Amino acid sequence: MKVLLIYHSCGNIDASEDYMPFYRSLSKNAIKGYVNVSIWGGQTPDSEWEFLTNNSMAFMPYRSIPYQQYITEPSPSLADVLKAQGYTADAIHTWYGTGYRRNVVYPLLGFDSFKSIEDLPDITKSDYIRAYPSDLATFKEIIKEYENRDTSKGFFNFTITMQNHSGYDLPGYTPTITVGNNNEYPRLEQYLSVIKESDSALEYLINYFSNVDKHTIIVFYGDHQPPYLDDAFYTDLDKNTENSYLIPYVIWANYDIPSQIINNISLNYLSILMMDTAGLQLTPYMEFLKNLQNSIPVITGNGYTDIYGNKYDLDETSPYEDLLNDYRILQYNNVFDYKNRVNEVFSIK
Repeated sequence: MKVLLIYHSCGNIDASEDYMPFYRSLSKNAIKGYVNVSIWGGQTPDSEWEFLTNNSMAFMPYRSIPYQQYITEPSPSLADVLKAQGYTADAIHTWYGTGYRRNVVYPLLGFDSFKSIEDLPDITKSDYIRAYPSDLATFKEIIKEYENRDTSKGFFNFTITMQNHSGYDLPGYTPTITVGNNNEYPRLEQYLSVIKESDSALEYLINYFSNVDKHTIIVFYGDHQPPYLDDAFYTDLDKNTENSYLIPYVIWANYDIPSQIINNISLNYLSILMMDTAGLQLTPYMEFLKNLQNSIPVITGNGYTDIYGNKYDLDETSPYEDLLNDYRILQYNNVFDYKNRVNEVFSIK
């Protein structure tokens, strides 16, 4: 499942308390680190799309949003791959279903059902934090879906939360975390405070699934770093552009898996890591990307990094041009050439 906006610090923040204590405490049966994303401050669906399809914004037009512009026909995704292996596939988004055409796109990506805020009457205004449904209320909806699942099949749920969406100067909320001594970062304080709320909600969710009988994996990651924080914060931090595209993630299991720290990864590979961790079958496309990752572990709309740490712009000559061209051709066939799509490459045989 996916949750919105867990903060990655580009430097030291003098906060009054840790705003992600539970996340940081996860060390057993957990793979965690920082995942490289293609976007900053907005365009959430691009991160969703990279995770769900293993495609990359590296080969898409600048500032494009595939959900809005390119998904008009059934399109292979993680939902199809898991359904072929005995899972149901459901999506939740605790905001309006028409946003970024999710109500149209999710069925085309193979999801059996999609519930938006209009379909979640148990989430009331009392469950809101600032102007948005809380992560805790959202996670309770996931648990409800799990408890009412088809027990003859596996359960796959993909959830996008809203609690920590911008802006960070919304009225009616008192931050619990302070930064500095002179109230010079009011937006940052609101942001870190709602991140702390998310951290507590994550603890609630993981505590619940720690006690279920079925083997369970939870994938928790952010879509992008936040916009609209205090100008003084960015100035004092000397914001590093490269680090602006790093987001914390965790793959946690309620059974024994090898714990690891993996930082050198991008979102197009993250669901493959999840599939491997779960011992599930990969599509030929996923197998290709798993091999590509051995040479290019990070590829985003901002460039790519090879296994030796060398960084390249997308239009720069490199030793990896043949590999990248193979990826580009496969993605083109997947996304744009749907009439001639080689479906067996993107599905389970």
